[in-house]
Amino acid sequence: MKLENSNSQEEIITPDPENKIFVKTKFKDGQPHGESITYREGGEVIQKANFKEGKLDGEFLYYDRGKLKAKLNFKENKREDKSIYYDENEKEIGVENYKNDLRHGETEWKNPDGNLLYNENYKEGKLHGEKTEYHASGEVKKKMIYEEGELIGEPEEFNEKGKKKNGKSIFKFSK
Repeated sequence: MKLENSNSQEEIITPDPENKIFVKTKFKDGQPHGESITYREGGEVIQKANFKEGKLDGEFLYYDRGKLKAKLNFKENKREDKSIYYDENEKEIGVENYKNDLRHGETEWKNPDGNLLYNENYKEGKLHGEKTEYHASGEVKKKMIYEEGELIGEPEEFNEKGKKKNGKSIFKFSK
């Protein structure tokens, strides 16, 4: 979005066509620059974002019914660094890492009890390294190894008590 004939700093409030959602955005030289806040009709904040020269840059916060649901980070319109997701009690349930708009590094998701559901690693947007899934109890359910997005060997599976389901060797590494 760019405002024509605007060389100063201004704040614009834009309603949606039904006047139920309003966006308050700061502009500089005709482009979003600074904080932008989206509200529902009653004043409830839906999201807060930061812009720099027309591009998302910095924290992006998403709210649902007044509670924080996601905290994302952007640099020049691309996801960067850590993204954190929250449950209805604003308890952290997911973390994803990004580099240049691609998942890069560890991703981890938890169930409402705080036990891990899975964790996995990414390299430039592709699964890379170990991925582990967990039973609701917190015991390991399945382990897999990935290289550049490709599954290496067979998954290793475990029962609810953490015992290996089959006794045979499961990983076949190849180059």
